[in-house]
Amino acid sequence: VDPIQEAIDDLLLPTLFGQSEPLPNGVRLLVTLQAAQGGLGMPNLRAKAPQQFVASESITTAHVDSITSQRTFMAPGESSTEELKRHHRQLKMARDKEKLESIDSTLSLDLLRLVNQLRDKGASSWLNAMFFADQGLALNKQEHDGVRDLLTAFINKVCNKVEIEPRLQPLDNERLHLRGAVTSSEARLDIKAGGFWSRGITAFFDVRVTHVNSKCYQNKTTSEVFKEQEDEKKRKYQQRVLDVEIGSFTPLVSGTNGGMGYEFQRFQKHLADKIAQKDTEPYNTVIAWLRTQISFEFLRLVHACVRGSRTPFDSKIEHSLDCKINVATAGI
Repeated sequence: VDPIQEAIDDLLLPTLFGQSEPLPNGVRLLVTLQAAQGGLGMPNLRAKAPQQFVASESITTAHVDSITSQRTFMAPGESSTEELKRHHRQLKMARDKEKLESIDSTLSLDLLRLVNQLRDKGASSWLNAMFFADQGLALNKQEHDGVRDLLTAFINKVCNKVEIEPRLQPLDNERLHLRGAVTSSEARLDIKAGGFWSRGITAFFDVRVTHVNSKCYQNKTTSEVFKEQEDEKKRKYQQRVLDVEIGSFTPLVSGTNGGMGYEFQRFQKHLADKIAQKDTEPYNTVIAWLRTQISFEFLRLVHACVRGSRTPFDSKIEHSLDCKINVATAGI
């Protein structure tokens, strides 16, 4: 594995990071972590190969003995194959945890904060997929409010009376007690859908994507930022939706890092469950596809903010919504 490892360290990674010299040791170790841990999933083969060899040799001992002795059955050993697999899986988890803590301890506070943002649920989904434009996994579109539009397309698949930017009913002597509550007769929310949470109850959603690396959030975790934004949305709209619209209100708060607030995660799981039931698809397949689609939409949004222009929203989603086919094709 040495020639391969040298090529990765001396050629691939420096090129990927746009420099001529090998990466500093701390960054190189960070790259070896899985995408969900804030890395790129590019292991150090010199360290990984011996561990995998020992595990493979241990797990296949009974198979090798049967082959060398030409038996038609495998003699029972002290531990079954499944027990050995479980044992080595636990060893790997312990090593990975120790490695993660060791790497985190060497990172600067600024870099550690960025890495922790990458560990938010769903933030790294795009790193685990192959890019296919016909499935929406590309960055050549730069639509404003793309997250809202994508969610609307998926909600429309399982709900009726779905609307974008519905106008709220004007107040008629109702008093809103929370400070900052929106009372304007022109007030709108992002999405309206019939029967999303409960049959016969109209659900209202408002999408917000916040820049988690803004200076005002430097001393807060992403979960704290998301909770703060959710509470602000609820102060503005929740009582009005409950009392006037007789519906439910859910703030869908996410970050430019790809992470999501608690309410967004709850919404995403429920949406995946409804799609899975309607299409008779496995839930884990649907939720994986949803997370990946939303993750790419975050990338498009950031890309558009930095470099692109806004284009009109086409209510038709251009790629297939068949989760099973898309997940298999994209290698998620």
